[in-house]
Amino acid sequence: TATRTICSGGTPAVLSSTAVASASGAISYQWESGLTSTTFNPIPGATSANYTPTSLTQTTLFRREAISTLNSAACGEYSNEIEITVTAPLVGGTISPASETICSGSTPSVLSVNGGSTGVAITYQWQVSTDGITFTDIATGTGASFSPPVLNQTTYYKRLVLAAGGGPPASCIEESTVIQINVI
Repeated sequence: TATRTICSGGTPAVLSSTAVASASGAISYQWESGLTSTTFNPIPGATSANYTPTSLTQTTLFRREAISTLNSAACGEYSNEIEITVTAPLVGGTISPASETICSGSTPSVLSVNGGSTGVAITYQWQVSTDGITFTDIATGTGASFSPPVLNQTTYYKRLVLAAGGGPPASCIEESTVIQINVI
């Protein structure tokens, strides 16, 4: 079984067979999908040599049947199975504190996130903005929490949650809420 990984709700790349079906009769195809390797169902309209699945929210197996028809007799042969592993949906979470007001030249509270995704394959990237619209990565902001530096102007922060899912460095991304730290 070949395996690919995508983000929840993502669309896998085109599925194809590296071996060309050959036989004495006319060749036709039928793609099938299933949630286990013991139960497959034909995919309506998926009768080409290649198949592009729709978006997936759960791990799904695919295979292709090559059917040779000669003198009204049909013989079929299945390809190997392709498993599309779907990562769990990510949750950006809520930054705590929700907002803060400080004096110019002061250091804000440590920022943490409640309800965000955690786990072995999860990474984080904190971002900063002075207008609340255009955010840039903070080189040292890759932890679950973040300690902002001394601020002299109103500043916005958010945290990205990233998980590997089909390509480096990460292809599954979700954002936390945004905190505005008002500087007076």
